[in-house]
Amino acid sequence: MVVEVEDAIINTSGSEDAKNNRPERPERKTGSYIMESLNENNNTVHVVFSMKEKVGALADALQIFKDNDINLCRIESRSSKRLNDDYEFLVECSSRNGQLNKALDLIKPITQYMQVIARDLTHS
Repeated sequence: MVVEVEDAIINTSGSEDAKNNRPERPERKTGSYIMESLNENNNTVHVVFSMKEKVGALADALQIFKDNDINLCRIESRSSKRLNDDYEFLVECSSRNGQLNKALDLIKPITQYMQVIARDLTHS
């Protein structure tokens, strides 16, 4: 499923009421939001983004993943299909123990574009 990141995130990690009201399976909410399920043991997300031109830009993005306890399973770089003479990064990450939604919210402003291209919300 292809979902734009601004359409994919509801951050419910802080509120106990929100945690109690989370469904067993992901569900689409009005406005194209997806509320993540309680069982996130196998939750893998694939994100593609392109960094703004600056020394250390990729390191800044990777630090945000680290600070939010997101395990990066795979990182690929490729010539951008959207912007000439630019590169985009495809990142596969596991949000098993981290705060993925918060990390994506923090990374988005430092990118030229970012898109969640796949979410594996399978249940064990």
